[in-house]
Amino acid sequence: MLDRRTFTHVECNLPAMLQLEGMRFPSQLLDLSISGALVNTAASPEKGQPVALFFDIEVKGQPISMICSGRLVRAEQRGVGIEFENLSMATLEQLRSYVAALSSDPEAIGREFDAFLRYLHEKQKV
Repeated sequence: MLDRRTFTHVECNLPAMLQLEGMRFPSQLLDLSISGALVNTAASPEKGQPVALFFDIEVKGQPISMICSGRLVRAEQRGVGIEFENLSMATLEQLRSYVAALSSDPEAIGREFDAFLRYLHEKQKV
């Protein structure tokens, strides 16, 4: 089992929209990793509840609109923790590029990304 909370998180402070049970809530993306995000929102999802997160990033000078599905894994004072699930390879690559650009150690992000892909590959075999 891979501990997804060990992945490097970068602060980003981006406007976002959190979708929960068909309703959308204006939110703020506080930090981001290749496996999840911390989001400040007025929504009150329960642990394990599926959500979708909509936000815009810039990768290599190109604006990209992201849609990341996931589930709530924790709630804390600053916001809710979302673990991404079932992301396409293109979305994962865009997240990796964005997080690496904001990280003080882009090479570590590359190693984390490789470990994450191995984890996903093994998970599919089960």
